[in-house]
Amino acid sequence: MVKLADEKNVTHDSDNQVFVSASFTDNRRETPTPTTIRIGLLGCGTVGGAVARQIVKANDQLVANGIRLEIVRSLVRDTAKPRRDIPPGLKLTDDANVFLAGAYDVVIEALGGLDAPRSLIQRLLARGTPVVTANKQVVAANGEAFASAAEQGGTQIRFEAAAIPGVRFLETIGRPSITGGVSEIAAVLNGTTQFVLSSIVAEGLSVDAALHRAVVLGLAEPDATRDLSGLDAADKLRLILREAGVETGEAIVPASVGVDAITPQITADAARLGGCLRQVALARIEGDCATAYVGPAWVGERHAFSRLGPLENCIALRDATGARTLYAGVGAGPDITARALLSDVVAVATSTIAAGRRSVRRIKIRANIRTPWFVYASFRRDPAKPEGIGELLGKCGVSFRRFETASAAVGASRAVGITFPLDAATVRDATKTIQEVTGGTLLAFPAIEDSTHGWASKRERLDRLEARRVDSPAKS
Repeated sequence: MVKLADEKNVTHDSDNQVFVSASFTDNRRETPTPTTIRIGLLGCGTVGGAVARQIVKANDQLVANGIRLEIVRSLVRDTAKPRRDIPPGLKLTDDANVFLAGAYDVVIEALGGLDAPRSLIQRLLARGTPVVTANKQVVAANGEAFASAAEQGGTQIRFEAAAIPGVRFLETIGRPSITGGVSEIAAVLNGTTQFVLSSIVAEGLSVDAALHRAVVLGLAEPDATRDLSGLDAADKLRLILREAGVETGEAIVPASVGVDAITPQITADAARLGGCLRQVALARIEGDCATAYVGPAWVGERHAFSRLGPLENCIALRDATGARTLYAGVGAGPDITARALLSDVVAVATSTIAAGRRSVRRIKIRANIRTPWFVYASFRRDPAKPEGIGELLGKCGVSFRRFETASAAVGASRAVGITFPLDAATVRDATKTIQEVTGGTLLAFPAIEDSTHGWASKRERLDRLEARRVDSPAKS
């Protein structure tokens, strides 16, 4: 960089040529002395241990930008428990009061569970200590209380790692929108079930065998009940809705049939109809209500969800204009979660103003979604009751746009199909009738195709567009 001299340094030679004195300054920047961010770590198990290990790698990049992360202390349930690859000298305590007596710039919550994290997070936020967490269960159940505590303490709570750890999108949907905000959500939110269902399709494994592999690879906890049942995804959907500006007030209840009911035969029949099975979370916001569903769903082969890899999650958002935004990335694994948590730590450390409390409105959740359905029926033929399964379902108000039957064994049959759009209540009544009449099994999952999230027929979408056109003032 050239710095021109002052006027007094300008000289002239005998030929009236002008010479300007110049000084040169070194444009190279010195590496700043890094600011140490003191971290308190709640829990040092699978995720907490990964955080401790990932900090070493993160500091290699962060120090050059003036930040250094350091864990001051970790609160654990058992200080004598062996822990793999954690940094030497990490101070552990099983006394919450000793932990809370420490001075931290931010606390990472990786305890898991509900009661203990809830109390500790409340106390930390109320005293002004920022908290980051991947615990979707505790955030979904206590989001409003945490927001109040953070406001009281003049601080913030961040939980990007609680949704899809490999994708940062919560801050984006939480910002004020010129298009009216999010109106529909369709998502694959659980990494464990995505791996399990992908393994069933690719290798014909049972749910138990696929889950065992996921545990061995560190992609699932030994007790995966919350994953398979949909409770984990339901908590994630609830916190996503809250970031979109709506509070459900009550927990979202998953479907009664979970991923653990899916067999290789069911996935094979789903493929016959040109799709695959995923665990999905669906929500449509309409006024002061929202219809929601969390559980298995049939996804058409042209839909983005059908192309996800075994470790990938995805969320598709629609705004009030009908425009869709898609986010996808890795959704399972302790290292992925740890990196997401540390990204939130850096966001806290580099923010100059604590995030303000977002305005949310309360809505009611209805489970009676209207959608096409993938139907799988397995039943024994009764010669005395020759009526087919299709006819029985037709009497129950279930009509199909595609329907196939196949013999499963002597005296037994299977049927699969995709219905026209139906209310969930109609499907539940039909399921009960079929089970009573045939003694067989009938499973029904939402069918999500390429152009919709499984919500409405083309005619219904055209009706909504026409209604908006009529309500809009005419242009002169």
